[in-house]
Amino acid sequence: MSDISDNANNPNNPNNDSALPKHHLLDVYCISANDYLKVTGLNPDSDGPPNTFSDPASTNIPSLHEFVHKTTAVNRAEFNTVKACKMMLTGHLGLLGLLGLLGLLYIKLYME
Repeated sequence: MSDISDNANNPNNPNNDSALPKHHLLDVYCISANDYLKVTGLNPDSDGPPNTFSDPASTNIPSLHEFVHKTTAVNRAEFNTVKACKMMLTGHLGLLGLLGLLGLLYIKLYME
């Protein structure tokens, strides 16, 4: 079995048809949403008891939640940085446009 996984992860393997580069691969979480809802009390008691798990951590929902927030936090930080840069650039361009108009007005009023 290890030969199969070693070959699949080998970038020099001509049969390696991985669709995503390594930095795009996601973790896999086997979860039980129904048991999570039942254990945390979010599902009504009429649905019956949990089928497999007795605590929320065992359902892997908290781990998935943490992974999603960590993964998207990087993107949110990058997005906010880009957004701030665009806003600053837009402000500078607006200021330059205003200065250009003031320059033209000055020329028109005092140079002609």
